[in-house]
Amino acid sequence: MTQLLRTTVLESQTLSPERATAQLAVVRMKAKFQRSLERFRSPRRMVASILALVLAVVWIGQAATGILLRESADPERLALWIPLSLTGYAIWNILKITFQSPVEPFEWTESEREWLIGAPLQRSDLIKYRFRTIVISAMFKSTIFALVMIPDLSILPMGLIGMFGGLIFIDLIRMSFEVLVYGLSRSERITMRCAIGTMAFLSIGFAVHWAIQNSEAGLSLATVASLGFLIKISLGFVAQANTWAGDLLTTPFQMFSDIVLANRLSTKILLKVVFAFGLSWSFFLGLIALDRRSLKRRHDREVSQFEQIRCKQKNRIKINATIQKLSLPARLGGIGPLAWRQFLGARKYQASLIAALSVPFVLGCLPAFADVAELGRVMNIVAGLAFYSFLLLPAAFKFDFRRDVNRMAVLKALPFPPFKTVTGQLAVPVLLTSLFQAVVMLATHVINPYQPILMLVSLAVLFPLNVFIFSFENLFFLWFPYRLQEEGIQVFLRSILAFTAKGIIFVVALCITIAWVFVSRCLANYWVPEAIQTGTTGFIFLGLWTSMVIAASIAIALLTRAFNKFDPSCDLAGVN
Repeated sequence: MTQLLRTTVLESQTLSPERATAQLAVVRMKAKFQRSLERFRSPRRMVASILALVLAVVWIGQAATGILLRESADPERLALWIPLSLTGYAIWNILKITFQSPVEPFEWTESEREWLIGAPLQRSDLIKYRFRTIVISAMFKSTIFALVMIPDLSILPMGLIGMFGGLIFIDLIRMSFEVLVYGLSRSERITMRCAIGTMAFLSIGFAVHWAIQNSEAGLSLATVASLGFLIKISLGFVAQANTWAGDLLTTPFQMFSDIVLANRLSTKILLKVVFAFGLSWSFFLGLIALDRRSLKRRHDREVSQFEQIRCKQKNRIKINATIQKLSLPARLGGIGPLAWRQFLGARKYQASLIAALSVPFVLGCLPAFADVAELGRVMNIVAGLAFYSFLLLPAAFKFDFRRDVNRMAVLKALPFPPFKTVTGQLAVPVLLTSLFQAVVMLATHVINPYQPILMLVSLAVLFPLNVFIFSFENLFFLWFPYRLQEEGIQVFLRSILAFTAKGIIFVVALCITIAWVFVSRCLANYWVPEAIQTGTTGFIFLGLWTSMVIAASIAIALLTRAFNKFDPSCDLAGVN
């Protein structure tokens, strides 16, 4: 890929910036495809890729069969949900940028920084390059949408065009908001976060209140009650669409929804298409002007603060010169410094982490609203936390080997045993996950109190599970290294393989747990028949905790072995 980019840059010296950036976007697509083919050279990756292709064909075939055979959806419901979905996607991007720190426009990758930022290109040329990559991605997503919605669309090309325009419009909103936030001062960002956070809190509070007011009573199953309450919360957000604020937010996306659901070609629909893409183009031109103004505003502010920053730096040097001893984390054989470095990375993105954990937090608290027995309620809470921790939290807590794809050679060269390096890399995500689970357990205890001993027992069972989860994630990474912002067909295949493996592991663990519950009841009936309920609970806890410890130990051992055998010169071929 580096050679292709170097050739493109040399050829671009005779091209205009527009043609050069367009050619670079095409070459990057070819380089990604070539890089995907290079990864088939390893026998292990070849077998895994073939397995992923087989699974992809099976899943896509089942999905295609279900799409072609299902009945068409109600047009009125589609007319309601499509603009709401687009609006929700745009709001989610705004919330993510609001609590993200630091905010940098356009999300440049390492290779793009190397070849684009230092190239003789104007800022507008860089924005146009990013816009081209967004257009390619939007075309791919809208094509998938059109294929999935075949039974529901009267005119398939109009559905493709409408969703294509809607996705581009959302990306333009996201980039404009990134540019706007980039030009704000620290106090202005705090004010913006408070304002947007307050509006989001009020909206969520209204949805929860609406769900409580319209929830059904008398549900005996915690899972059914949780899903029903979650659906009610979603309908609470839908109810807000009928307000003046909801109409204001959904109006721009209603136009794209009308294009998607057009049942015949007419002058009105064609005018909407022209107006929609004209609006997107105007938004793009406004983005260029906003970026220029935002950069100038940030530059002027930094120049005005230069003298103040220089004086502070001089005073800081004088103060540091008088310090005799630095405060360093405990070494712990190398575990301390590695864990401390990952903790600093997590603290840098603390606002983004809090926003990302809001959904798992709400989902984890839902079983507390069910009117069931105490033990059954706690077991549902623990099962929900295990499920969400296994599927959702690894994507949020990437402060381990997955964040260090460029530092693997450095980690291998550290004078630490492999086991301690692995422990230091896993310490922060495991502890953060355990802290999140403790907060959820405490919140559920406040909502619907239960015995504190059950909370402690649950956390004791979940801790080795967290070790196993992140050991598995990092083991999969060391077997098949990748970049966090990587795109392409290999990401699709890897995701299929990872989720299939997770699904199999979760189903096997669920079957073992159910079987052990029956075995525990038999053991309690044999050993402590006078207290069979307490005995059953004790045997369940002992068996689950022991199995989790064994699984975590095996996963740690496999991860240590994989790290010990990891060769950056060979295993990272095609990643850079």
